[in-house]
Amino acid sequence: MGSIERVGFSMPMAACTLGHRRVIKRMSNKRFGLSYDGFATLFTLFAVADDPAPCLEDLRDYLMLSRKTMLSILSDLEARGLVSKLSDPDDHRKMRLRLTSTGRTLTAEALQAFDEIWETKLCANLPDEEFARFMASGTIERSVAALRGRDCPLSLPHANRRFYSIDHVVYWRAMSDGWARVARRAGDVTMVEFGILALLDDAGDLPTTSVIDALMVQRSVVSACTRALVARGLVVVSQDGSDGRRTTLSPTRDGRALARRLKRELVSFTQHYDTPSDDSAAIINTWYSRMHANLRACWRELLCE
Repeated sequence: MGSIERVGFSMPMAACTLGHRRVIKRMSNKRFGLSYDGFATLFTLFAVADDPAPCLEDLRDYLMLSRKTMLSILSDLEARGLVSKLSDPDDHRKMRLRLTSTGRTLTAEALQAFDEIWETKLCANLPDEEFARFMASGTIERSVAALRGRDCPLSLPHANRRFYSIDHVVYWRAMSDGWARVARRAGDVTMVEFGILALLDDAGDLPTTSVIDALMVQRSVVSACTRALVARGLVVVSQDGSDGRRTTLSPTRDGRALARRLKRELVSFTQHYDTPSDDSAAIINTWYSRMHANLRACWRELLCE
């Protein structure tokens, strides 16, 4: 799938953003028994200063989570002995939060595991000096602030991390959730369904296996999404005459029209929140292309159950 204007939105960008979120989600659950947002909570508490410990509302605001969701996450983390609640000596209505020694150890272990994945697989062959300058530029922090839509009272020191920060973890969820809302509102489709339409609009007819590899999702997911698109008259499925198990997907005229309309909507949404300078846009697009190639090389290992 070709990129569309600047960094505003491209399929490599979308695949990397969604893929990075899926890597964190799967590895957090499989190796550490954490949800994505549970890991994000621990990561934030790991990064923030302990004196004073952050309060519940500031943490919830920073992570862009509802109070109900935040309380559920904290209940689980507290039951596991990873987070402790503290009363605020100046305001007993406030709940302050701190990692326990067990929580700090587990978070450090998770970050080390993720760092290894990013270094050896997802960010392989990225230019270290350029990437370090980008990490220190504040671009991702500005994008998260724009997605939040307001100033956040929780102040985090700049994380001198090599590949990603807590702001990236928040950005991957917030941006992918935003894309999902746009796709649903503007086309009544999921992001995987949009991906199928966008692929077919760019390439025309494609074998189902090529669609699976391009989108980096399991066959069962592509099959379910394809059925939904066929039912709406957006995609046609044909079988290989010599092998009935092989199928080819083709876009209809309505399918192409919807793909192009959704691309415009997604470009507009993304550029509103993610607008690096023109000088850095070309570099970032190149990085997305490289990270996309890296992810495609190992997606079955990292993303399949």
